[in-house]
Amino acid sequence: MEAINIENQKEYIETVKKLNEDKNVKYSILTMGCQLNENDSEKLSGMIEEMGYTRTENIEEADLIVFNTCCVRENAEDKLFGKLGEVKKIKEKRGTIIAIGGCMMRKKIMATILGTAMLLTAVSFTGCGKSVKDSTSAKTEKTTKETKRDEKIEIKILSKYDQIKKLLSKYPKEMTAEDTSYQGIVVIEYDSFGKGSKKLWNQFLKNVKDHKDCAIVICQYTVEGDPILQYVSNVNGKFYYVEDSTRDAYGSEKYVQYTYDYYKIYKQDGHYTAILTMDNKLTFDEAQDVRSLKTAIQLLDVKQ
Repeated sequence: MEAINIENQKEYIETVKKLNEDKNVKYSILTMGCQLNENDSEKLSGMIEEMGYTRTENIEEADLIVFNTCCVRENAEDKLFGKLGEVKKIKEKRGTIIAIGGCMMRKKIMATILGTAMLLTAVSFTGCGKSVKDSTSAKTEKTTKETKRDEKIEIKILSKYDQIKKLLSKYPKEMTAEDTSYQGIVVIEYDSFGKGSKKLWNQFLKNVKDHKDCAIVICQYTVEGDPILQYVSNVNGKFYYVEDSTRDAYGSEKYVQYTYDYYKIYKQDGHYTAILTMDNKLTFDEAQDVRSLKTAIQLLDVKQ
């Protein structure tokens, strides 16, 4: 992907802003699949508003509709195409511009349902897809168990973000599912727990229920196969969360960090979903539409 030319971007924003002068144009952003895209949606909102658009939650009055897509949930594609059918009618009525971005677009899903006049964007959103790098990749050299044992990193129970980031930075830039599994990391690949990962996850939940301070690292992969690390510790009843996207070639955020009071598990639609949240009464449907990472963040979503 070519680097974004900031000057050209500013010039484009100014051009659109002039075109929108004296016009009451509105936009709507629909974030789909997981809450990790919310930061990107907020940044997009700022850029779009610089162009003279006003945000609306009513897509029927929007002149621009942006889909921020994700591949973490398998049913995200169905949800997207269902929404595209809905907005197609709005487009035919108002001439609304439809923009689709996010990691689902990296999989080159062709939304021809909207016709050739639609606008497709390839925005560099944070990756959170399902594919992983082949653990038998030729460039990954095989090491002995003795060497791996020396390289194993202890997962410490931390509550200070700078210490957590320092810990996460110790992991190699390229890690296969086999590598992360050996490190005692919960691996999510192809919407499923990797080998031994479910046991690690269940032990973490047991420690939380028993009011024991504990910590865990989760690894998920972008559609390009880049590892995203999520660190979670439970210290004195609070959850400290850091997402490390430094290994994601297309990630717009390197670190995301928040503190939460609760965790919730949902078993619905054939999926097992775990989130951290500040709202202990958050329903499954509300968790899918949460608007701020300060409210909740999805840790993992796997097939039951």
